[in-house]
Amino acid sequence: MLSTAILATLAVFSACTTCFVDATPKHDQQSSHINYTTVIGYFLQDEASTNASTFSFIDTNFGLINRTYPTDVNYDRKGKKTQWQRFANQVFRLNRDAPRGTQYKVLFMGRHGEGYHNAAESYYGTPAWNCYWSLLDGNGTVSWADAQVTPEGVAQALKVNAYWASQIKNQRVPTPQNYYTSPLTRCLTTANLTFSGLKLPRRHPFVPTVKEFFREGISGHTCDRRGTKSYIQNAFPGYKIEPGFTETDQLWKAYLQETEVDQDIRSKTVLDDVFSTDRQTYLSITSHSGEIASLLRVLRHRTFRLATGAVIPVLVKAETIGGPAPTTATEPYRPICTSLVDSAFDICDSMLDLLSFSITFYDAGTLMTSLGDLRFSKSLTPTASEHDHTDANAATSLCCDPQAISSESTVPPASNMAVVHALDDYYLAITLLITIAYQLFFFAIAFSLKFDKLTGQYNSLLPDRYTC
Repeated sequence: MLSTAILATLAVFSACTTCFVDATPKHDQQSSHINYTTVIGYFLQDEASTNASTFSFIDTNFGLINRTYPTDVNYDRKGKKTQWQRFANQVFRLNRDAPRGTQYKVLFMGRHGEGYHNAAESYYGTPAWNCYWSLLDGNGTVSWADAQVTPEGVAQALKVNAYWASQIKNQRVPTPQNYYTSPLTRCLTTANLTFSGLKLPRRHPFVPTVKEFFREGISGHTCDRRGTKSYIQNAFPGYKIEPGFTETDQLWKAYLQETEVDQDIRSKTVLDDVFSTDRQTYLSITSHSGEIASLLRVLRHRTFRLATGAVIPVLVKAETIGGPAPTTATEPYRPICTSLVDSAFDICDSMLDLLSFSITFYDAGTLMTSLGDLRFSKSLTPTASEHDHTDANAATSLCCDPQAISSESTVPPASNMAVVHALDDYYLAITLLITIAYQLFFFAIAFSLKFDKLTGQYNSLLPDRYTC
């Protein structure tokens, strides 16, 4: 009898546990798909009036808006609960009352602390970084392939760690129940620095899962080439690595990059995986500027760029909808910029075009050509009294259309015009300006890249603060 009762109890417990676990929506991509939306009105980062470039999540309670919720009436009658406690109760009620197939999650998405690749880009400048330095593993002094965090990046992560500690104590902020991270070293390190040592619930310890698709936008930059699976296991032994994670990086391609369309498809795929298998409400994702931007697009959140070390919380509504998702065609990798000299000549051509355009409209006159003489018509420039009756569009058409310029019905005879011989007066000055512009432009390139000359060897130098 006793054994029968025990077996019956275990059967009931197993059935209840199965029902509870199955509450998380599962979906077959062929028969259903997940639709994501950001629930606005809870965080300042959701608001169009918030300036991302000056916003500080540390000074604003993670950006949580100080407001009341419909659920406060029965939950906080004495008004002693913190804003985060009342928000957590609101999210709990949203999930409890949600129809089948709908769930709400709060994602704490944090950008890694400053890496050596960030420092190098700031030092060399973005054009030189994108077209030359980013393709190298380093400069002989410091390496930025799968970049480590700089001392500044470590300080940023520790600052966020201290902020989490204060918010857990003072605001009772709900801590992440599960943790995810990009496989790139700067994120693996930042996640560890951010959450280690915090007073976390025993049932939700800091044991992050490494997921391939939370990585930065895939490009030929060596900073975006991840380390091996064995390296991650040895360097971060407490981390879990998702099934199917390959030993070597199969996604990174030298001199090529994925398109924004493909990155968003990748972000949607990893979110589908997380939302389909993780039934917890509060999740942490440690990732990158470009990847978080992609995740925000998938979540239909406004554009919000994060500084290194910054965090953005987002309340997400996920609805499992019958039928396959709208198809989005993937695109092949595209080449990245590799020729700085070609870019320089393109810029020079643009400068010359602008200079030629300026010469054409010099002195607000109309360019006239007659038997090899370059002369400007001053009779077409309206006087103050004539200006009010001049059609601006017609004037533009006249200046830009050669047929209009040569039309006898539009242009007065040359004998009625004051002729200025620009070739004699301005030729040498214009030639001098062009020569100086070319010299200064290429000198700037040589100085920025530390070249003795454009075809010479570079000097691999960084300031001392960028050394490992």
